[in-house]
Amino acid sequence: MIVTKMSRAVMPSMDNGNGILFGGKLFSWMDEIAGIAAARYDGGKVVTVAMEEAAFRTPIPVGKYIDIVGEVISVGNTSLRVRIRVLIDRQEDIAAEAVFVFVAVDEEGRPRKVNDEK
Repeated sequence: MIVTKMSRAVMPSMDNGNGILFGGKLFSWMDEIAGIAAARYDGGKVVTVAMEEAAFRTPIPVGKYIDIVGEVISVGNTSLRVRIRVLIDRQEDIAAEAVFVFVAVDEEGRPRKVNDEK
């Protein structure tokens, strides 16, 4: 499988008021990486339709570096599921994770068959 990855520095402007990364910012990045992974797999336009199994496991302090890693884990007729894992400073422990569900859409925004002829 193709892996999509983004690294970020957690800056003070990303703080939730408690010295840790704001969860909404992290979920936005997770959705972005999941969308890139799904679009690369499909080769066309995809849209987020759901987020499953989302969990914050460890707070991410300001000043740390994180890796957000996405991988397509299943493909249906019109949908793809992408697992996202967030690691702090290249450690093995998962700080956050979720599964995002995408639907492949045509130019009019209607669901279409996923292009899985790879």
